[in-house]
Amino acid sequence: MNGIVNNLMIDLDNYLKADIKNNYRDLDFSVHSYLWKAEVESCLKGDIVPIAFRHPGATNGHIVVDKDMIIKDIVFYEDTCPMFYEGDYQSLKNKYIGTKLSLEEVEE
Repeated sequence: MNGIVNNLMIDLDNYLKADIKNNYRDLDFSVHSYLWKAEVESCLKGDIVPIAFRHPGATNGHIVVDKDMIIKDIVFYEDTCPMFYEGDYQSLKNKYIGTKLSLEEVEE
């Protein structure tokens, strides 16, 4: 997989629209929002770039980190996020901005 499913992505998936969750419920594997792995690897090497987050079908935003991988901003793309997520997903900014971006994969 080209992505990382961490605690932030699992929290974001709590806001997935019901019809999207239902589309994946009969699969033999989990489908999650994820961080684009190549961009995470660039940041770890010191080339600080925005880290895209996606759900299969669209890039829905990006995360801005500093050289220490501290989250400085989370940008939700308003042209795609409403197609995937509902509710107050923007509240994740309050929870995660200022924290270190976890690269630990989360199993659901």
